[in-house]
Amino acid sequence: MFDMILLSVAGVFQLFVIWYTVDIAVRENRVRNAIVIGLVGLAAVGLTGWAAYDAYVSQDRLNAEIASIKKQLSGAQVALVRMGLTPPIQQLDSNKPIEIEMMFGVDEGTAKSMQCWFGAFTLPGDANSEQNRIAVSKFRKAIANEDPPAGEDRITGSGCRRQLLVKVHESEITEMIEAKDGSVKRILYAMGRVQWKNEGGADFHTEVCKWMEPPKGTIMNSPGWHDCSD
Repeated sequence: MFDMILLSVAGVFQLFVIWYTVDIAVRENRVRNAIVIGLVGLAAVGLTGWAAYDAYVSQDRLNAEIASIKKQLSGAQVALVRMGLTPPIQQLDSNKPIEIEMMFGVDEGTAKSMQCWFGAFTLPGDANSEQNRIAVSKFRKAIANEDPPAGEDRITGSGCRRQLLVKVHESEITEMIEAKDGSVKRILYAMGRVQWKNEGGADFHTEVCKWMEPPKGTIMNSPGWHDCSD
């Protein structure tokens, strides 16, 4: 915009110089010179005007392209908003599955065609980097074999939720309980994946892997959950 103003001011000054030069030429009876000066000056003013118009159009085009890029890069803010046992206090029982609730929610914007996958299971061993890698791989293979869920548009405050059930055997319950020396022989994992599009059609996704703090007995009382990357 500032460039256009400068070009417009330059055009006005050119007109003034042309008028002043032609006026002098006429006063001195140099009509032919006045005509040539006038034509050349008007051509210069025309070119200046065209440059101003071209700069204006180019700036509008650039602004549109920047807006398009921002639209592509910016998407809805989606995150894990709920995670834990439901109810928060449960007993390890081979006759009753462990109940876990997970929910992905939209914190800001609109998530277009939002799809969610969830899973929960136990794995033998302690929670180390290799164990966590195996857990992530198992989850990804499981959802790869599932039919993709229907995508739905979600607005701020909404999302997708799942109640996960994990059955455990008596022998697995013993392995899940933390020993006196702090060792654990089985870990409970809960995982989720969500993907969505923004208004511009760009794809986004996030994946969550959590493992539950091993209980010290058969009663699980609001246990903590750790990221697999920890």
